[in-house]
Amino acid sequence: MSENTPAGWTQTSAICDDNSPISAIQVDPGEHVVCTFNTHARGNIIVMKQTDPDQSPQQFHFSASYDADRFDLTDGTSNNSGACRLARTRSPKSRLLVGSCRT
Repeated sequence: MSENTPAGWTQTSAICDDNSPISAIQVDPGEHVVCTFNTHARGNIIVMKQTDPDQSPQQFHFSASYDADRFDLTDGTSNNSGACRLARTRSPKSRLLVGSCRT
């Protein structure tokens, strides 16, 4: 038995209460086996740049695990490319909330 996990979800475990492997469940006559599939929705990070003073034309450079090409943001712009482990690269006078989520 297997589960086709839809996009945006990750299967974290699949177990049967009789300890049968999910790939080879053995049911004896009169036996009742319950198999449980656990899935979690993947997280997503939206990065929005806000500067002080407002409307600064300064470009800020970002790297993220989901974007090998990196991306740049200016005041009031955002990036919604995917999930997780975002890190800010050096840029003058910037404040950023850094987030992470389970992939």
